[in-house]
Amino acid sequence: QTDLTISEAYYEFSFLKGRVTLDAGKMDISVLFDENEAAGDETTQFLSNIFVKSMGLTIPEPDNFYCPAFMVKVDPVDWLEFRVVGASVEDNNWEDIFTHGFGAAQVNFRPKIVGRQGNYRFYTWLDGRNHVKNSNLGIASDDYNDTHADETQKGWGVSFDQEIKDGIIGFFRYSQTDDDLASWNGDDMKWERIPFDKVWSCGAQVSGEYWKRRDDAVGLAYGQVILTDDYKRANDHTANEQYVEAYYRFQLHERFALTGDFQWIQNAGGDSQASDIYIFG
Repeated sequence: QTDLTISEAYYEFSFLKGRVTLDAGKMDISVLFDENEAAGDETTQFLSNIFVKSMGLTIPEPDNFYCPAFMVKVDPVDWLEFRVVGASVEDNNWEDIFTHGFGAAQVNFRPKIVGRQGNYRFYTWLDGRNHVKNSNLGIASDDYNDTHADETQKGWGVSFDQEIKDGIIGFFRYSQTDDDLASWNGDDMKWERIPFDKVWSCGAQVSGEYWKRRDDAVGLAYGQVILTDDYKRANDHTANEQYVEAYYRFQLHERFALTGDFQWIQNAGGDSQASDIYIFG
């Protein structure tokens, strides 16, 4: 048996001379907010998720990654943009799209500082799927619909990128969520403490024009995943995860590039006794 799956299929409509745009259909909500010019595309920039987006870290991914969603985008002036995103993120998201939804709102200030383009995005989000407070884990049953599972997870974040000089873009990303909630692990059919509540990263992308390779690029970034106090109290030998990544993208042809990538991860899984991980790709 062969199944045909369509990842994305949505309708886009613009009006008021393109100042207002509406998208609706089956979409990848991870690319609809928390974008970044220097750290937002794993196919051409950094590979590690901490340097691509906060979704999957402080922001939970949908049960089915491509899901029913909509986005309204408003650009009242050139230096300002508003976005509202809504989606059905639970496993049966096509059966009841108005239950346990996900929502996000973002404002992006796009100033030119000394003639250099910047993007300063501020966003907030909420996940309407069932969660349990850590203080109730001892009395909650292993049931997603337990009476104690009535908490909504929420959080906020920023994603900045700024051109520093010709061909050099710096970035900073930060997001945080509630520090006292447990989420449902559908594979093991049990509640698990959310281990971290804050993520931050920073770095830069430099164009190869400085060594006469205009289409090449090099990137360097550092980031941390911050564990919650509840998780530290419940586990031994904990420490915040730390990430370093560097890449060089070599443009061989207009439509073909090769990238060499190096990643170093310390305290993987929040374990201070874990060996450092080195990844070459």
